[in-house]
Amino acid sequence: MTDQPVSASRSGWFRRSRRVLLVGLALLLGGGLTVGLWGPPLLQRYALSFRVNNPEKSDAICILLGEFRVRPMRASELFLRGFGAEVLIVDFPEDMVFGNLESQLAQVIMLKTGIPPEKLVRLRGRVTSTAEEARFYRDYAEKKHLKSLLVVTSAFHTRRSRWIFERIFKGSGIRLSYAAARQPHIDELNWYTTDEGLVTYFSETLKTLYYYIRY
Repeated sequence: MTDQPVSASRSGWFRRSRRVLLVGLALLLGGGLTVGLWGPPLLQRYALSFRVNNPEKSDAICILLGEFRVRPMRASELFLRGFGAEVLIVDFPEDMVFGNLESQLAQVIMLKTGIPPEKLVRLRGRVTSTAEEARFYRDYAEKKHLKSLLVVTSAFHTRRSRWIFERIFKGSGIRLSYAAARQPHIDELNWYTTDEGLVTYFSETLKTLYYYIRY
């Protein structure tokens, strides 16, 4: 007499479990079939969350080291459009790229685009992080009594740069704005379609988390 209720209970449990499993499989299948529709917009919005681009006319433009093929061009464009009276760059003697100083390569590019040599200010020193660059620029800006700086870096790097600069410059009274330099082959719309884009944005994600925890 006691076996019947137990058997009925188990049968009901199996039926409910099977329905849950079928619903779950249907959702997974539907999601897989429609990922081409909802996946790209989400990935694009994710990449756009790293981008800050609000350049304002400033006393000087400062360029962050790295991505020497795109950042100097963006800095030159802004200078020639009147966004700053001079361009600042940290001249790091140990930062080697292809046998040349990365900062020197950036300087050559900017000079060739039309920036007068006297308007390109080299701050000689050793930097290994964006935070150290920010400290260099704050020291120079305070020494020269600058009221505003326009920070130029790669688009994917602008959000973290803003986070760092706002903390380093806190209490200085110096106004900061930011300009995003676009990369020629990857951007927020296609980054997830190439190995370079995946490495770039996943690396920036990890660096952002690290900076949030450390600073």
